[in-house]
Amino acid sequence: MFLIGDIGGSKVHLAYFDHDRLVKEEKFPSRHYNDLGEILKKFLDRPVEKSYLAIAGPIHDRKCRMTNLNWEIDADQLEKQYHISKVHLLNDLVAAGWGLKRLKPEDIFTLNTGVKEPGNKAIMAAGTGLGIGGLCWDGKGHVPLASEGGHADFAPRNASERQFWDYLHKKYGHVSLERVISGPGLEHLYWFLIESGKHRKVLMEEEVPKQVIELGLAEKSTVCQEALQWFASLYGAAAGNIALQFLSREGLYLAGGISPKILKVLKQGAFMKAFVDKGRFQELLLKIPVHVVMNESLPLLGALECCLK
Repeated sequence: MFLIGDIGGSKVHLAYFDHDRLVKEEKFPSRHYNDLGEILKKFLDRPVEKSYLAIAGPIHDRKCRMTNLNWEIDADQLEKQYHISKVHLLNDLVAAGWGLKRLKPEDIFTLNTGVKEPGNKAIMAAGTGLGIGGLCWDGKGHVPLASEGGHADFAPRNASERQFWDYLHKKYGHVSLERVISGPGLEHLYWFLIESGKHRKVLMEEEVPKQVIELGLAEKSTVCQEALQWFASLYGAAAGNIALQFLSREGLYLAGGISPKILKVLKQGAFMKAFVDKGRFQELLLKIPVHVVMNESLPLLGALECCLK
């Protein structure tokens, strides 16, 4: 029996697989637990041959200190404590890269058809945080690469974005892409627009990103609509940068929990307009396929793919 997991900042998704057959799965809200061990004690109910866990954070020496959750995960400790023969830790974007192989046609919505040709791919996953990964084409197949690109600098493109950068800089000092392209980033956009004085407050202070998406999509709040449109443009600009950095001629994939929820907004044009707005490289970017991954279990599927290899 295999234990497969996707360990994220907002949820932990665990599953038992008997080779390729799903036996049991369950999701747990991460922030309701002090560590992964508390969740494993609830979930584990049978012997495990090996385990592959996709984790949102950098992995070194079989350990990971998660970025958006105060957990440290140690593969050696998990093996001893839970009597698992072998525990493998994967960066969640590496897992997502392997997971692309297991997606079905209905799991993908194409924003830009582009030109189909073999080459590198890239993934951006906006959710609780922002994950960025690449898939290097070696002439025969793709090899997923980990990165912590979500913590690279956010680069404002105009006066409004410079003001937004100043707003975030006062709060955090360093303004990373993740402060902008994520659930918390969507919340930052909302409060920036409110505090600018152009809009009145319309939301409760809990689950702000969820409320912004719901009210914005339903066209019940002008500030939420503006925040979503701006978010789509910022996301597109960042995605264009990633497509250039990885030279992802075979495609860029938008994964994570936010993209499927705001597909209606992504389809309206602000995303792709910003994606290709790179001066002399506009023509190249127009040829790059852009896909939204509708299946939010992508890292789990990738961890399974690694387990079966």
